[in-house]
Amino acid sequence: MSFTSHVGQAFEQLLSHQLMALHDSTLDRSTRDWLREVKLCGLQMSSLHQSFQVMARSLQRVAECTHIYQLAESLTEECRELLHAEQVLVLVVDKSEQEFWCRMPRTENNVEKMGT
Repeated sequence: MSFTSHVGQAFEQLLSHQLMALHDSTLDRSTRDWLREVKLCGLQMSSLHQSFQVMARSLQRVAECTHIYQLAESLTEECRELLHAEQVLVLVVDKSEQEFWCRMPRTENNVEKMGT
């Protein structure tokens, strides 16, 4: 098992553990709210982790291309997958080199923008 898949499984096991539900009823409101935020953050990190794994596989396929036609075919396939994705991970790096990421739900407007 690779380290990256182990990290993803660890988040899933932590968030689905029965003790999380048991502690929820015995704690005060602020602690419960904090635990909910931690749980939400963990779910988002798990989703981001999975998105990065998919992106890494995509980049690996592109990197393995040895011919320009193979590269074009691989990029075309990636675009097709993005057009049919329910969510898209968008990475933007601005001129001051500050990174920003967001997950965009699939809408018809997004599909039109990606298709043009």
